[in-house]
Amino acid sequence: MKPKIIALAMLAAILAGCASAGWQETKVAEKDGVTVKLQKRVKEGATVEQNYSHPVNNIDTALLYRIFRDLKYIGRSPYLGKQVEKPVFQKQEIERLAPAVAIALKRADSNSRVYFASFNYSTDTLLKKRRLTEGVIFIDENKKLNIAFSWINQQVNLYDEPLLDGDPELEGKSEPREPLETYDTAKKLAADVSYIKKAEIRGGKEAPMWIKADLNVLARSEKAPEAESAGTEKQEKKTYSADPEPDKEAGDIREQRREEIRSRLKYLKELYEEGLITESEYEDQKQQAFEELQ
Repeated sequence: MKPKIIALAMLAAILAGCASAGWQETKVAEKDGVTVKLQKRVKEGATVEQNYSHPVNNIDTALLYRIFRDLKYIGRSPYLGKQVEKPVFQKQEIERLAPAVAIALKRADSNSRVYFASFNYSTDTLLKKRRLTEGVIFIDENKKLNIAFSWINQQVNLYDEPLLDGDPELEGKSEPREPLETYDTAKKLAADVSYIKKAEIRGGKEAPMWIKADLNVLARSEKAPEAESAGTEKQEKKTYSADPEPDKEAGDIREQRREEIRSRLKYLKELYEEGLITESEYEDQKQQAFEELQ
């Protein structure tokens, strides 16, 4: 066989091999700047085993809402260039991400992870800029909730592609990024709550964009304030004979929470009417929302 033909044959084999490996995706939600999918790694037509602890039935929307709210990252201030701590997600992003991810985790099997992409507009500059936060979520064999990011509030172009200009640690990097292999980045997740720890990579080093949440520790921290509140209320009843005056701040918080629930229910109804979630998933999420209002 001639050398040229051999070279072409080898190139064809390499391309065929590349084409045979990739992600098989199933859409769970795609609306209002948020996309959630299930991903399976497929190679040569077969699913690559991952051994995740899926499906997950004990993670509800309220728990995910708490986790997403607690996520912070260290980034540069747009004014003085200092390193400052910022929330990963804005409030409206969480309202859409939490129910969609909860549904996805219940659908996922031991070989499926949850992919998410969420767009927002920056609130820390005079000119609002569209930004992307993207990553994957899965429960590992140790029952830890893993959240790994490929991008955190990264400015995008007109085609919603991440812009690398102006960030020397990102310039020239290949696209797209695999979240579990995102090691070099100017943005780093903070791990300043008790149930969140950094994942380890490269000989025990901390991963900058990958955390693990211990759900058992989180569950205990959720119960503690309730017990403390119950004890305080009991003490107050013993101390005062008259009912205390209404707390305006507490009332405002309750009304804000009701508004969040209304927004979530509207979003869920739209997903159901578009056929993205089943009737049982819709009813399950509705019930969770109503229980949170109790």
